[in-house]
Amino acid sequence: MIFSTHNSIPRHIHSLTLHYERTHTGNKRLQDQQRPVPKTTENRSKHVNKGMTMDQVRQAGKMMRGRCLSKTGANPDIVEAASKGQFAADDKDLKCYMKCVMGMMQSVKGAKYNADVAIALAKKMLPDDVKDRSVAAIEKCRIEWDGHDDPCESSYAVTVCTYEADPEVFYFP
Repeated sequence: MIFSTHNSIPRHIHSLTLHYERTHTGNKRLQDQQRPVPKTTENRSKHVNKGMTMDQVRQAGKMMRGRCLSKTGANPDIVEAASKGQFAADDKDLKCYMKCVMGMMQSVKGAKYNADVAIALAKKMLPDDVKDRSVAAIEKCRIEWDGHDDPCESSYAVTVCTYEADPEVFYFP
């Protein structure tokens, strides 16, 4: 598995977050955070998860966008429009791009969607001001995966539903 030892955040996203925080905040304490912290009641009470800033989320999203654009051949203009809620329902490359991004976030593996992974990732990474609303949107849309034979179509359905559930907090790289 590609999970890091930190709260089941995919390793590539966790590494990007640490690099971004070290280089942009000068926080030397982050070097110590690379080592796993034993999960005891005492440690849980000391470590409050504030999530990432939206700038950090967008930085991680840029990496995913670059990788999935090259992998799927999706049109960058159509992807950008989708990130603003303008979905091209007839664009197969866009739908497979969405599956790719969800795969990088580990919420899609093969042809299976795991909303619980998406929710856990949102709780750990998103800023507090959007976290609860984003989790509610993901929860509402978890059943959208069903009823489609194609994982790209299913990814599209989940993404559109998540946007429609709460457009103000919608973010898709």
